[in-house]
Amino acid sequence: MSALDWIRIRRTMLAYDYWMDVEGVSGRGRKQLRAELVGNLTDATAAVGFPAARRSLGSVRALAAAAAPDRDSRPRWVVGTYAAIVVFAIAAFATLGMTTAWADGVLAAGGSTIDVTGHPVFLPWAQITVHKGEHLQILAAINPLSILLPMLLAFVLGSRIWRLATGQPSPAHAARAR
Repeated sequence: MSALDWIRIRRTMLAYDYWMDVEGVSGRGRKQLRAELVGNLTDATAAVGFPAARRSLGSVRALAAAAAPDRDSRPRWVVGTYAAIVVFAIAAFATLGMTTAWADGVLAAGGSTIDVTGHPVFLPWAQITVHKGEHLQILAAINPLSILLPMLLAFVLGSRIWRLATGQPSPAHAARAR
């Protein structure tokens, strides 16, 4: 087996581990399933080569979903965490961009001394102060709830936390169990 095949097998194992994490497979179970996947891929790569072995494996996402048979009745904490991180990144970069653009517009209006306070149209929760005198000062005061509440909503929707209260599997899972 070449070094390239070894790297490809490890990359496939990492993708499988990621999807098992998303599907909520426990740590001990993931370790055993990873070892089994690496062993099977190594044997198949030695026999037929990596491309054919990988094609015969199928989707690692589907394998991970099959490894978590009761996932439909439990919250998916990792998915909720990923969703909250994405919402935070979007909110933070959008806030930074709009704040910078607004302050740049105030400075472009000109004048040797400027003392302006306001907020961008699409950012009513932020108050920006631009003061230009001897030195340039730009201050942005942002309500933290404007970023925390969307993150909380993304976490709740992504993790499906209401499953803790109901304890019932989804209708699709119930149909598969029959």
